[in-house]
Amino acid sequence: MLSFPEHFNAVLQITFLAHVLFLDVLVDDGALDFLVLDEIVKLLVDRLLQLLVVVSVLHDPVDCVLLLVNLIVVFSDDGSEFGNLLGHRLLLDAEVVNLEARLSIRLVEVFEIVVEGVRLRAELEDLLLLGCDGAVEVLDLVVEDELELLELLGLLFQAVDFLLASADKLITLANLCI
Repeated sequence: MLSFPEHFNAVLQITFLAHVLFLDVLVDDGALDFLVLDEIVKLLVDRLLQLLVVVSVLHDPVDCVLLLVNLIVVFSDDGSEFGNLLGHRLLLDAEVVNLEARLSIRLVEVFEIVVEGVRLRAELEDLLLLGCDGAVEVLDLVVEDELELLELLGLLFQAVDFLLASADKLITLANLCI
């Protein structure tokens, strides 16, 4: 099993690689997400297994200590001193459990950071898609403007045709009058 710092380092390296590749070239990030998730799953499983080992290792000594404390208090005058020593032992074991809990909290914080990175990446992709939609909308507006200009040009040609036809009729009328 890899240690927590080794797992954390691997997750950070894969995440950094994914961000570098994403910023340099827009790639299919399914494989990169799979690698990051694979490392996260390995890390989570390893930490849970280590926690189970700690709990199983502490279970038997705690039961034995409690049984011995009961026997010593009943059969011995020095039970208080031995209980003190066992109390210190239990305190040390409790500190180990406390440290494991803190480590698990740090692990949850790391997962929160990874989730935040994935959320930010999704927002970046949304912004990129929004930019693509904006370019299409601008192109649509340009085409609409060109179509309106062509329609206006057609109307102007009809007006010129009408004026030329009217001028032709007036010239014919003037020729008839002369």
